[in-house]
Amino acid sequence: MSAAMMPPQPLTAGMPDPATIAKQKDAYMKMLDEQVKQGTQVLEAQVKHQKEYLLGQADQQKKQFIMQIDMEVKQQEMALVRIFFDRDSIRF
Repeated sequence: MSAAMMPPQPLTAGMPDPATIAKQKDAYMKMLDEQVKQGTQVLEAQVKHQKEYLLGQADQQKKQFIMQIDMEVKQQEMALVRIFFDRDSIRF
């Protein structure tokens, strides 16, 4: 038989069957799900780190503010003591 007389090959020749396609689809979906899971974990870790950093910054600012207020109170107390002693020393 010559090449011209051979029957044509089916159009689906070399294509995977529906069961193989379903398996590939399932594997691809599992891979995508895993990527989403990993991406979510990375984002959650970043958010946690940023929250911890912000809380640390806030605590530091609170401590500085408290120290500043304490110093102002001590200065006012010392000023009152000076006024008291200055006034008492003038009377005697």
